[in-house]
Amino acid sequence: MKQAILIVFLALAAIFPLFSEEKPTPASTGSVQNNAYEQSPLLGDTELEFSGSFGILGPGPVFISGNRVDSNPALLARFQLDKYFMADRIALGLFYNQSAPSIGADGKGGSISMNDLGLAFKLRWDVASWLMLKPGLGLAYRLGTVRSNLLSDPSSSFASGLGLNFGLEVKPLGLKIYELSPYFDFGVISQPLGSHGQDSVTYGPMFYFAAGFYYL
Repeated sequence: MKQAILIVFLALAAIFPLFSEEKPTPASTGSVQNNAYEQSPLLGDTELEFSGSFGILGPGPVFISGNRVDSNPALLARFQLDKYFMADRIALGLFYNQSAPSIGADGKGGSISMNDLGLAFKLRWDVASWLMLKPGLGLAYRLGTVRSNLLSDPSSSFASGLGLNFGLEVKPLGLKIYELSPYFDFGVISQPLGSHGQDSVTYGPMFYFAAGFYYL
């Protein structure tokens, strides 16, 4: 299973450079520009967007070889790099997530940790001149640990899986603090496929809320 997950992720990662298109340039000086890139108050003179946020990952179900145990709230860190294309209405991005929630009542049932490295496909929606929404779907190769007495081999903690995430970024336009603009991030993290040795490990959905800054 680990090899299959890695092959899928690497195949998707290979797509990213295909969208490294050059920025469109005006056909003539003084002409009216219809390209959204030239008109965008958000992107300015760049197609790349860097962002980072910190927040809370909420509780959710964790299944270890079919046995359910619930996770507890934990801190979450998210870092993203998005590239816009197709008139700035679509973005293809790379992201990294990190969190390590405990599981079981009062955190005494063990813990899981996740380190996501993945690709995200996002849509850009300018709701108003002062607000932009970016819903997106993320697919990640997830490395981490699982510690639980439900494992057939609790002496080892290494685990891997396929992360499937959905997020919604809420970005007020026109607000800047030293070239950084604030934004809010809501979403769901899940793992439909995963393993720890001979044990299957899946979980989610786990809801999250984060806040941070982005740079253009």
